[in-house]
Amino acid sequence: MMEGQFTEKIILILLEKGVLVLLLLGVGFWIKSAIEKFKSSEALKNEVVKVRLERITKFYDMFSEYEHWVNRIIQHLYYQKEKGESYLTKDELKTAIEKSDEIAKKIGLELNSMRFWINDDIYVHTVTQLELFKEIQSEIIQNGDFRRRKEFKLKMDTLRMNIDKLLPYLTTKQELKLVRYDRSFMYKK
Repeated sequence: MMEGQFTEKIILILLEKGVLVLLLLGVGFWIKSAIEKFKSSEALKNEVVKVRLERITKFYDMFSEYEHWVNRIIQHLYYQKEKGESYLTKDELKTAIEKSDEIAKKIGLELNSMRFWINDDIYVHTVTQLELFKEIQSEIIQNGDFRRRKEFKLKMDTLRMNIDKLLPYLTTKQELKLVRYDRSFMYKK
């Protein structure tokens, strides 16, 4: 009889330990699955941030190039009007005009394609920069009015978004500080 109770106790102990081992294996499997799911999610987020950054960098590089060519044209016109000198040769001026026109055609399309990759505030901020830039071109290049040249440059420099301002919003879920821009320019007739 003692031997039967002893066997029952051993079987009971083994059964309890077996259930505990299975329970631990189940919890371990669940934890491992949760960690893998988290890693997968983080890898996807990191890849999206990488692509966003590449797309935004490409756009802002194009915008900077556009600004460069337009600034060369403005400098040339300013030197001609105010100093009676040429800043650019005829070929350099022709190249600057061609390059700025080429980029001007692409920039709106590129901004619209970036709409998927940026939030509303970054989009509106960028559109505001472009609108200011168009105003600068209109007043200075088309009308030849250089009086507000420095004011426009200051406005442009203050509006210009750099990577230090942009990066925190690409890597986290933060939003840009909401600035109440007049968005009516987006819907001009």
